[in-house]
Amino acid sequence: MEIRPRPYQVEAIDTILQDLETIQFLLLQAPTGAGKTIIFSSLVMRLLEKYSMRILILAHREILITQTVERMRQVWPDVPVTMACASVGVVDLSGQVVVGSVQTLSRRLNELPLFHFVIVDEAHRLQPRGSLASKDGEFISMESSYNSIIERLLSYLPSMRLLGVTATPFRLGHGYIYGDKRKPGMVNWFPGLTHQITMKKLIDTGALVPFHGHVADDINKALFKVKKTGGDYNEKALSEVMSRTIHLDAAVEAYQKYGEGRQYCVAFCVDISHAKALQERFRSAGISSTAIHSELPAETRKEILASFERGEITFLLNVGILIEGWDCPKTDLIMLVRPTLAPALYIQMLGRGLRIFPGKTDCLLLDLAGNYDRHGHPDAPTVRIPRNKSSDEWDDGMSEEDDVPLPSERTCDRCKITTTTRAWICPECDNILIPQADIPTLRQLKQDGTVAVQDKMGELFDYTLDPFRSRAGNNMLICTIKIWMEDLQKTIEASIFPDFSGNGALRWRAWWSEVMRTTPPRSNDEALTRDWMFPKWATVRKDGNYWRIGTWIHG
Repeated sequence: MEIRPRPYQVEAIDTILQDLETIQFLLLQAPTGAGKTIIFSSLVMRLLEKYSMRILILAHREILITQTVERMRQVWPDVPVTMACASVGVVDLSGQVVVGSVQTLSRRLNELPLFHFVIVDEAHRLQPRGSLASKDGEFISMESSYNSIIERLLSYLPSMRLLGVTATPFRLGHGYIYGDKRKPGMVNWFPGLTHQITMKKLIDTGALVPFHGHVADDINKALFKVKKTGGDYNEKALSEVMSRTIHLDAAVEAYQKYGEGRQYCVAFCVDISHAKALQERFRSAGISSTAIHSELPAETRKEILASFERGEITFLLNVGILIEGWDCPKTDLIMLVRPTLAPALYIQMLGRGLRIFPGKTDCLLLDLAGNYDRHGHPDAPTVRIPRNKSSDEWDDGMSEEDDVPLPSERTCDRCKITTTTRAWICPECDNILIPQADIPTLRQLKQDGTVAVQDKMGELFDYTLDPFRSRAGNNMLICTIKIWMEDLQKTIEASIFPDFSGNGALRWRAWWSEVMRTTPPRSNDEALTRDWMFPKWATVRKDGNYWRIGTWIHG
């Protein structure tokens, strides 16, 4: 059956084709479920219909390579495609279009032919192009399997075009993979974001199902002693915490309370021992579950996945297997029991449950890891930008969380008496205090997954707008919005930092279209002359010493 691209896919393709004329390195952001392979399959077809050229598509896993070839043949049955993947047993570089493995081609650099256009799937895996020497600004290329292939091909044809495709255009410990919002001294391949497809747009058009659910409160209390390795929680220490009885029981109880009746559930675990411990706890509660991980033979993993799709297993307890390249559209419950500091990992985990399927209306998120609060909504996650080369400091509007002990006392909100953190009820006025135990309580997200209970509603009544220069030296704007908080009986201020001239221009123009609902400005100078017609209401959230705007509410 021939597959035709959807309107939002056609829009992305048209933008890329237009920018290919003048821009060498392009980047497409498209969330899981956007049909990335359909987009670049249709793109390849339109290019080959117009030009006599050779195209290489790079992927890093066997399943992504085989899926890409299969999907290309569905979009274009006569596509002149060959495969170069040693693990499949085929290394054929003769096709006008080659879908190749990074591992296979990096070992065959001297066999690579000339290509006019290269597409890199999962482009967040692409290392920076290089770095600048601190003293004299000398450019030093960075060695990696991806870079060795691309640099070799550029040596054949310096004008070769490169397109990166990813759902998450950022890397932990680096920042964004485009523009200047990245680790100091590094040089990204992509000067800007060419086109972005948002999760909200896919939900609104019916290409993805909406998500809603419940998020754990106070999980950070259990994590404050977990050390960090490579920018994320140390796996062994994290597993020890999340394998405690209290967290295993909380996972079972969360499913029984909120998710029972859902048959296709995936939990993302810390490591194999954690997954096995959770499997034992689920099974003892009468819930069919199976851990799936890298130590199982490939054939066994295939059998487990097949059983899951047949409905014979309720819960897949995954350890690093189902992050990329796996799709089961029936999946309608995602349980996060693996805290992470990496926003890309969080978004990839959630994305596994959003694909559409006949009869499926939504995806339930049970986040017992605090990832939603840690990173925010998948369309606008908090991405930490290192301030310096050692990555000890971050530029994200807030400082990295300190490892400090919990206070030994707390104050009752009602009568102001001070009591111990262990008290659940105030001994003076019987007010129920927020529990300070390690028990992860759950609060509900709204249906669209954008507003949490801790968000507060406020009325926007004034703003100031001025030029602003960031610590990284980028010229942008600072817009400080005054908001009346009825429940607090006071005015607060929240600032945003738009940029209609730099690398973030595409994202901010899309923001303007959605929030202001008028034609967006084409530069920061033009934005300073415009009327900013904010909606009347917004939700805000206290984030350390700052207030952050969550959702703009029209009407």
